[in-house]
Amino acid sequence: MQWVDSLERFVDRKPPDSVRDAIVNFLYTARSVGPCVPKAYRLSGPLERWVCGLHLPGGWRIAYSADEAARRLIVLFIDVYDGDDVWDELHALLGVVNPEENHPQPPCCEAGVLERLPDRYLQRLESDLFDHLKEKHGSF
Repeated sequence: MQWVDSLERFVDRKPPDSVRDAIVNFLYTARSVGPCVPKAYRLSGPLERWVCGLHLPGGWRIAYSADEAARRLIVLFIDVYDGDDVWDELHALLGVVNPEENHPQPPCCEAGVLERLPDRYLQRLESDLFDHLKEKHGSF
């Protein structure tokens, strides 16, 4: 539910063009270079093997994983920093603990290939999305 809420906040807040442009630029860059997008960094802690993040203008953040075999980037989360740690919400969605502040944030591909997020986490996100859509729109 929180994942969908963050997408709705993204739409409801009508982020400035600079944020939308940055997301489009991120996607085009990732299409060219894969998950090793410049300035992207690994999330620390339990998601380190699978998730990278990138700061966008205006305090917005994007988190993603990759499936190198399928040459696919998987956008997991887009949200804005509004006083709470954006990554706390992502970690809570995935049922893992966000490490304390001041942890290292190495470049996304410094520690090797970004591994695909395990299905158990993707299924959690999909379940939240499906439940939300069903509540909001009935059967579909």
